[in-house]
Amino acid sequence: MWEINNFGDSPISDWAMVGAHQIVLNRDDQSPFGFGTKIRKWKGIENRLRNQTDPSRNVLLCGSLHGNYLASFSYLFRKASYNVTSIGLSYNPNFQSANSIITKHSSNNIVIANRSNLKETTQNILKANPTLIEIPQYGFCDSAMLGLNSLWIEIENHFRDKISNMSRNKEFPNQIQLEENKFSFIVYLDIGSGLSFLSALNYFHKKPIILVKGMEIAVQVIGICLGESKKSWLEKYEYHLKMLNLSDSDLPNQSLMEKNIWEADDLPGFGKSNAKINQWITTKYKETDILLDPIYSAKSLIAIENVLQSSKINWQSSYGIYVHQGGFLNFLDLALK
Repeated sequence: MWEINNFGDSPISDWAMVGAHQIVLNRDDQSPFGFGTKIRKWKGIENRLRNQTDPSRNVLLCGSLHGNYLASFSYLFRKASYNVTSIGLSYNPNFQSANSIITKHSSNNIVIANRSNLKETTQNILKANPTLIEIPQYGFCDSAMLGLNSLWIEIENHFRDKISNMSRNKEFPNQIQLEENKFSFIVYLDIGSGLSFLSALNYFHKKPIILVKGMEIAVQVIGICLGESKKSWLEKYEYHLKMLNLSDSDLPNQSLMEKNIWEADDLPGFGKSNAKINQWITTKYKETDILLDPIYSAKSLIAIENVLQSSKINWQSSYGIYVHQGGFLNFLDLALK
């Protein structure tokens, strides 16, 4: 059976200095096809399916026809010899994108639906195909969350290496040193479905202090709301916990979480872009050779830089790592301009 092998740790790239604040990128976008964290989530889900007593080889996926999730999961499941049925959500089925082409080629069967008829469509498909295993939308489940742990381990090791190098060189910038032998770092993440954000919170909340040669590292996780408002996302907090089999004790309390969630103000709404953002992406690509997408990564980095330039936040740390989660296949043209 085809199996995607580990392709090594994602590299770290410098991004920007905003005043005294340094931003670096975890380059999960350099994974095959730029599928990024979707590969890690898929591996967590597929590992659970494979280890079931009577594993089924038939899966049902549902997501945006033009989205990163459906393209990556349909491709990966098909390559792993699963029979893939996909429900592609779209109000314009004639429109084609790179992701929709991958989804159509990777699916054994594909049904186009929209939000208004999704429930009925799903029920009809499952009734006609009782062996299908329905994968939660966007892979939002505990096995996908566990698949992301490999990413947090990489980031933890990066922080360890950075402190070790500083110790070796006897250089400890005041910006990350809270007090003697205590240091603080930040992990920045997009909040789309919220799975990666909650997974990171769960991982680092359970081990808030990382010990390195007698020194302590505290990690703060910051999420940038892009798919919906902060208020709307937090209203679904209890539902998210249930979906991931988490309890309140697995994450920071909700009042603390509110401080750790930012909104991308004064930017186009979710799924939308404009000429200014596209030009910013093209300019940054020419400067850094790093391609961003206008739906998630570009908006997140603009929002992070805007907040860092403001005086709204009392910072404990000025070294942050943004996780570039990939998903730019629909926007390769921005690298050609």
